[in-house]
Amino acid sequence: MTATSNLALPFIEAAQAQKHVTHNEALRILDAAIQIAVADRTRTTPPASPAEGERHIVAAGGSGAWAGQCNAIASWQDGAWAFLAPKQGWCVWSVADDILLVFDGSAWRDLRDLPLSLDNAVHLGIGTTATAPNLLSVKSNAALIAAITAAAGGSGDVRLQLSKESAAKTASVVFSDNYSGRAEFGLVGTDAFKLKVSADGAGWIEAFTIDPASGNLALPRGLALSGVVSPPQIGANQNDYAPSGLASAAVLQLSSDAARSISGLAGGSEGRVVVLVNVGSQAITLIDDSAASAAANRFALGAPVVLLARQAVMLRYDATALRWQALAGGAPYAVSYGAAQSLSAAQQAQARANAGVPNRNYLINPSGEVVQSAIGSQADASYDFDQWLTLTQDAAVSASSLLDAENGTPFMMRSLQAAAAPQRFGRIQWLERLLCRELRGQAVVLSARVRSSAAITLRYAIVEWTGAPDAIAKDVINDWSNASLTAGHFFTAASTLVVGTGATALAANTLTDILPLSGTVSSSMNNLAVLFWTDTAQPQNVTLDIGKVKLEGGSVPTPFVAQPWRDLLADCQRYYAKTYATGMAPGTPWAGGGLQHIVEAPSNYAALPTWFFPVEMRTIPTVTLYSYATGAVGQIYNQSTTSDVSGVVNGVNSKSCSPNVNNVPVAAMGALVAQVAANARL
Repeated sequence: MTATSNLALPFIEAAQAQKHVTHNEALRILDAAIQIAVADRTRTTPPASPAEGERHIVAAGGSGAWAGQCNAIASWQDGAWAFLAPKQGWCVWSVADDILLVFDGSAWRDLRDLPLSLDNAVHLGIGTTATAPNLLSVKSNAALIAAITAAAGGSGDVRLQLSKESAAKTASVVFSDNYSGRAEFGLVGTDAFKLKVSADGAGWIEAFTIDPASGNLALPRGLALSGVVSPPQIGANQNDYAPSGLASAAVLQLSSDAARSISGLAGGSEGRVVVLVNVGSQAITLIDDSAASAAANRFALGAPVVLLARQAVMLRYDATALRWQALAGGAPYAVSYGAAQSLSAAQQAQARANAGVPNRNYLINPSGEVVQSAIGSQADASYDFDQWLTLTQDAAVSASSLLDAENGTPFMMRSLQAAAAPQRFGRIQWLERLLCRELRGQAVVLSARVRSSAAITLRYAIVEWTGAPDAIAKDVINDWSNASLTAGHFFTAASTLVVGTGATALAANTLTDILPLSGTVSSSMNNLAVLFWTDTAQPQNVTLDIGKVKLEGGSVPTPFVAQPWRDLLADCQRYYAKTYATGMAPGTPWAGGGLQHIVEAPSNYAALPTWFFPVEMRTIPTVTLYSYATGAVGQIYNQSTTSDVSGVVNGVNSKSCSPNVNNVPVAAMGALVAQVAANARL
């Protein structure tokens, strides 16, 4: 060997001349390698004017005199750069980083990042000494436990668990004043959650208990509402009442110079409770659901509540309904038999439901009674039953009509999962802006009668389109498997708002009413949709039947009442009309009917009679011609020659169209006949 194994210090050979040269070289290596402190670890090129003995770690991509020396320790010695190749375990102090680095055999690593195991440590003290029974002791002005993010391989959650041996033991957190307990919460000698307080650390008072089975809160001590505010005397009727100090008030002590009213109270937030006390001698009336105040400040009391002298009412704010509701005091839900009584929208809906009086159904063809197009194998976002579209996760499903599923349910829409691979599927209906715009800012509720051949959870939703009116994206499902039923996750992000989602568990082959779904439509809604889908992927041949679908105003569903057939068909013909019989699929040969004309004189542009649509259509439709005999698209049948001739449709507007032959000679007395379909669907 000519050098040492670790630092490669050169040996002085026997009888070597100039031994001092070898000795000095070894000293230089020792000087560079022992107690190493480098200036930095990020340079790729040498400094312009290095000091004698200056050291650096060569960063990746070294160039010039440092080329090919990645991770080496470069030391300026006697006017030249000398390099030490590090070995695993070498430690270096980086002055620029103010950290200690260790070489792991391939890279320099921050010593602070290296794994540290304290498994089965007897005790641990941070900033103090840990002694029994406090085997973990921390002395610090603050402590932080942060979650490992999902991007770093964690879950993003953080949870601190205190686990006791049995129900009779204690798992709690104690707050102390100079090590004398003042408050304790947790599972104290039981599995019920408790909060206890103490004035001296010796005697303890139980403030509340939460039962683990019911979640009920028990208050064994008095409840003090300390935020008492006494506003100036009310001298006029108040709208959007917002006295000074309201934000922190639990009790408002009111008085007035005469009988006054309050139509709304500001400061509402979910669950907030405020007590109004009339400390004066004049009556103060809370007006129910008055438009004089902003919607978010109104009262939902069922009737005006009159606070006489020394009377009070306790109000709770419901952020979903955007209303203050009475918990106690007065008679907010009393019915007046001696005079007419004003009812809120919710009370009107409930009264209709109780009396069996139906609300208007905004949906068209709610049970699939009308089927003007051919149905069968349906791709995703394709129309089947009038105004309804099939939704599929991957492959086509089969649609068919179901008659007399039960007494009182003569029609239902059936979807059969026809694909070999399991998939989710369902259906959707979009409402034209003209027919639903009045629901902006209003509460709506969805109901339906459904059935599945398998035990499933049926999902359903009310969704808004906020983009250009009637320029909808037919399929608003972005990711069928996403459990977050919000825009940008399960639903598409663009121009989509979710009014609400619901779910009902269905037993196999059992007709079931869905759990009603209610929500409030935003003021930016341009189109509204309802949709249903299977919560999980279903195997081949599972069926889903849907009927009696109803979307109505209010928060309580009212009875479903079927429209007369003529009205139902007319509603559908606003979007799709044809000269075929209602149940006849377009393109069917020899279907009967159609437009017919006998040509009186030879013509290349012989015209059929103008077709006036059964009802004015939603917009200028797309009109398709079908040969009467062959069903061929864009053709008119010439009965005289028993052949098709090319046809075209002119003068199309929302009320009519005029088909004619498209530059093909037709002899006099030629008999022309064709079928026509007009499509103005969304």
